[in-house]
Amino acid sequence: MSVPDLFQFWQLQKDGTLKFARGKVTKQIYFENGIIVGSHSNDPKEYLGQVLIHYGKLDEARLQVAMELSASPAASSVRF
Repeated sequence: MSVPDLFQFWQLQKDGTLKFARGKVTKQIYFENGIIVGSHSNDPKEYLGQVLIHYGKLDEARLQVAMELSASPAASSVRF
């Protein structure tokens, strides 16, 4: 998608997914009515837990506890 296409996508308030890939890393940006409503990356450095550690909002021990809890059968599939 070219830059003009991207602006048209936003201006016309379209729904869809913009995908980027470099090697094995992929990133996606989700649009609804031309507005970014979400994103996804398969880069482990960009998982929520790693971002929270980076910004000092979480430590490794608490991340480990959260990951163990999320792996329990009662938890939904959440990636930290």
